[in-house]
Amino acid sequence: MIEHVYPTDADGEALRLVQEHGSDMSAPMVIDFAIDVPNEAVADFCVKRLKSRELESEKFFDEESARWSVYVPVMMTPVYEEIVDFQNALDEDLKQFGAKSDGWGTFGNNTDNQCDSLKKGTSQ
Repeated sequence: MIEHVYPTDADGEALRLVQEHGSDMSAPMVIDFAIDVPNEAVADFCVKRLKSRELESEKFFDEESARWSVYVPVMMTPVYEEIVDFQNALDEDLKQFGAKSDGWGTFGNNTDNQCDSLKKGTSQ
């Protein structure tokens, strides 16, 4: 397996962790992109807007933090630039509604070691 070198930011660190857990970084995997939204109405709007762009998504309410999120699962090869570009595209498309990309997570593609989800988030 090829050892990839990633930038020293949160996305690069998350990709390093996925790699260290044995995933094949040259093969596709489901990456769940998180979007922080201010309320349920914006979550509903984001789900509809993403569907119009042929992206599946699901809204989620975290009772503990009392925050709404939208998750967008994308089957893709985990390429740093493509992950960053996808998050930037989400931000550009949804920022006018108060929504903001809030990181991503994946179980990777190593079926022998899928005990923990590896996640990277930008807000607390």
